[in-house]
Amino acid sequence: MVSSSRSGLNGGLRGSEQVGGTGGALVQQDRCSGVVDPVPVGVRKSVYLIRAADPGNLHDKTAVERLWADNLPSLDKRIVSKRYDWLYRHNPAGQALTWLAVDPHDGTIVGCASALPRKMVIDGKVLQGGIAIDFAIDRACRSFGIALQ
Repeated sequence: MVSSSRSGLNGGLRGSEQVGGTGGALVQQDRCSGVVDPVPVGVRKSVYLIRAADPGNLHDKTAVERLWADNLPSLDKRIVSKRYDWLYRHNPAGQALTWLAVDPHDGTIVGCASALPRKMVIDGKVLQGGIAIDFAIDRACRSFGIALQ
């Protein structure tokens, strides 16, 4: 038995399939990873790990650049690598901070979100602040699960 679950918070993971489990019980199969999760249908569980990106790690850099190129339609794909270098190596306000959503089953980086440092003046004091930028999730993995982590 297979049926789609699109109800988000109230009926299981959005973007999952309900499949027959042991003894005929319905369980969830993640469409992104294809993994059958023994969590019963109707119980919401996120399957992604969130970790800080390491800007010096070539694997992280390549994954972030791919996510940007594939999922940020307004970003000129010809400047993705230059943009990354500016955010992490040449930004006068400091290095951007990025978090990655990682599929724990195979280690694939499926999403990212960043904070761009920026000096701000509040009540006459210069403070370090940040601006949220570059939130990108692979199309196949978009659901409430990653966004709520």
